[in-house]
Amino acid sequence: MGLLVLVTTAVAIQEWSAIQRINALEEIRQKAERSLAPSNDVGDLDLARKVINGLIAVYASREDTSRGSQRLAERQKGIFAASGLIILAETELLKTLDDRAEKVIRDTALRVATETAFMPWPLADVLLVFLNSMQMFRRIAEIYGSKPGVVASWTLSRKVLAQLVVAGALADGGQWLDAVVGNRLLHLARPIGEGVTNGALMARSGVTAMELCRPLPFHACRGRTPWIIDFTKESLLRALGKHDHAT
Repeated sequence: MGLLVLVTTAVAIQEWSAIQRINALEEIRQKAERSLAPSNDVGDLDLARKVINGLIAVYASREDTSRGSQRLAERQKGIFAASGLIILAETELLKTLDDRAEKVIRDTALRVATETAFMPWPLADVLLVFLNSMQMFRRIAEIYGSKPGVVASWTLSRKVLAQLVVAGALADGGQWLDAVVGNRLLHLARPIGEGVTNGALMARSGVTAMELCRPLPFHACRGRTPWIIDFTKESLLRALGKHDHAT
């Protein structure tokens, strides 16, 4: 009983710490959004500086972001606009993390697209998508410093699904797929089309998770999401190539 209580307490502390880290990054993002609110004439400079200091405190101790944190601390003194500070933080600190997160999304989505295209069991298809999405969300959160546990990962998954529903991405996914590949999906075998659709929605959910885990809103890095269209074309060609090889 003592060992059980000890293990349970350790797990609870770990989950609580993970949720606190997620909340801390979310608080930084909310402050950044308020500092860039249109109601401000030139932005809230004091609030933006608090955002920068919070980012430095989070990322200065990490080996992969320590140099960017140092450059950010040195260069922020010469900037006197909130938007300029946020742009500086994105380019100096978050660009590398964004690239890593996008690679995780791309690799996961391509894997799901190719594997589910030839999955003979529908339930196995759903299970594969679920497991890969949970793993992808966890890896994205870890890249930005959250290190979520089971509860935090599940909470993040619920937020991603809620954002997709609000944005209408689940309902509109087929429409923009048709815009990318035209009528070619109509001539494909149904499993291949489903695989491409699964992969594309996986990519969209990954971008949503990225937006939720990222400690800053996309400001200077707007327009980073069109690579999803390129991914769709790439996954389609990969599925077709695998289909031709199999036949």
